[in-house]
Amino acid sequence: MIEEIKKIPLATFLSQLGYEPAYRRGNGLWYRSPLRQENTPSFKVQLDKNTWYDFGIAKGGTIIDLAAELYHSEDIRYLMDCIVKCCPVPSAQTVASSYAPRHYAPSFENIKIVPLGNPALLAYLKERGIPAHIAKANCKEAHYTLNGRPYFAVAFPNISSGVELRYPNKNKIQTSSVKPILCSQFYI
Repeated sequence: MIEEIKKIPLATFLSQLGYEPAYRRGNGLWYRSPLRQENTPSFKVQLDKNTWYDFGIAKGGTIIDLAAELYHSEDIRYLMDCIVKCCPVPSAQTVASSYAPRHYAPSFENIKIVPLGNPALLAYLKERGIPAHIAKANCKEAHYTLNGRPYFAVAFPNISSGVELRYPNKNKIQTSSVKPILCSQFYI
């Protein structure tokens, strides 16, 4: 029964509780958190994985985890009952959600890794408390195009044998579609 409940679309569950997404970006629906008061949407439902994450409290999980937060309980039977009262358990032939996931692959091209030296990137790292001499010893500067648009960012190796990219954009950090990109140029 738990597996069937986990198949209930989170967007449907939230809608039944009176929460509608503020906007959609890719496979994610962004809400104002149902767990706390906020003005800027920071609660994300990942449609392709049917999971949620609240960036304001750094918690996430499945529909059961969300119910545990909403109903302040860890009693699985109680939580399952609350969920089923709100949303019927989907049958084997689940009707596709109106928020069907979009499938696309970002297109990285013209990746160049050069020594870190861009003043904007160095200032960004300084704001983050990283001195220039440490940044230059451990990071590089990446220049690339993503879906035809040019970008540059701080680059550093990650544990997936790839490269993490960070850019000092005040509205968002451009990493959701960037990591990990495999880049052997980093070690040159």
